[in-house]
Amino acid sequence: MQASDARQNVEWEGFAVVPACLDETLVKDLSKRFEETQYPQRNLLSIPLIRQLATSNPVRELMEAVLGPNCFAVRGIFFNKTQRANWRVTWHQDVTVSVRERREVDGFSSWTMKDGVLQCNRPRM
Repeated sequence: MQASDARQNVEWEGFAVVPACLDETLVKDLSKRFEETQYPQRNLLSIPLIRQLATSNPVRELMEAVLGPNCFAVRGIFFNKTQRANWRVTWHQDVTVSVRERREVDGFSSWTMKDGVLQCNRPRM
């Protein structure tokens, strides 16, 4: 899938599936980092391998095509939904964003702290 195709899919469907974006070595390294029975983990951007992934050329190319050249990763979360590690979560759109500090801005609400990171709900689109 080309970056322009990903952008079009996101505009039409709200998501894009990119079958071959990462090289095999990185996929193996990521697989080693997370065990099959691990449940969700937050604050993954503090892990060098995850930061490397978020700033890698293939990921940047896709994200910039969809979000523009000034985009950047603000949160890394891992949900490991396998036969051995699963939980029921209904289909939903995340509206929570991680922020550096609390500011009173119209539409931002439900302030909370999760694993030491300040978060709030963004305005719905």
